[in-house]
Amino acid sequence: MKDEAAYIEHALRSLEPLGGEVVLLDDGSTDATADIVRSFGDVHYHWQDGLPMDEGRDRTALYRWALELEPEWILTLDGDEVLDGPSANRILAAMNGAPDDVNVFEVFMAVMASPVDAPQKQQRWFNGPSPLRFWSMDRMFRVRDADKDYKFMSNFDNNLHCGCVPDMRAREKRKLNAWIKYYGYESPEALERKRAFYSEHDPANFPRVEEMWRERVKQGVTTWRDGPCCRELSITGTVEY
Repeated sequence: MKDEAAYIEHALRSLEPLGGEVVLLDDGSTDATADIVRSFGDVHYHWQDGLPMDEGRDRTALYRWALELEPEWILTLDGDEVLDGPSANRILAAMNGAPDDVNVFEVFMAVMASPVDAPQKQQRWFNGPSPLRFWSMDRMFRVRDADKDYKFMSNFDNNLHCGCVPDMRAREKRKLNAWIKYYGYESPEALERKRAFYSEHDPANFPRVEEMWRERVKQGVTTWRDGPCCRELSITGTVEY
């Protein structure tokens, strides 16, 4: 992450109900990100600056730093992502109650269309019901079944767009009724920042990203309510703990 002062406090606060340790890599922030992170005593803060963009390198470093803490589970979150309020408790319950053969959990992503500090009733998101269904990602995995020497690689011919979960010996997973609010496109300013980033660092895939964003905007903006429920939104195949 880099220059996420607008979001990082909210992201770290949303993780507190999990009660675990946080490993964070700052890729040379020039705003107040470092001061905010250092105000949290339970964050293992790593800093680097002047290196070329390489998401695979950074995710691999984070993974190996996390393994040094000998956790049972790892949950991944970006600097501009915040766990929805009820979701932290659902994730904690999933970690504690997962069947022995389940080692990966997939959670839902909500692309937000309102500022991170907006009151709950004013929160809006772009991922309403649509033929495109809901965006979800593998974000939580049991360390026991992960390759300790795994190196994250891009899904495309570049150094971006890596997955968040390493290869598993037995990839048994479930969808979890948990949501991550993603604020990367929450305002015209944030959208322009994302466009500039992908245009510079991923010109080959930039048209694909632009098309994805246009399709999402066509869905319109939906009120967030008090944390969406998968059953209310007709998402099947999820588990609730």
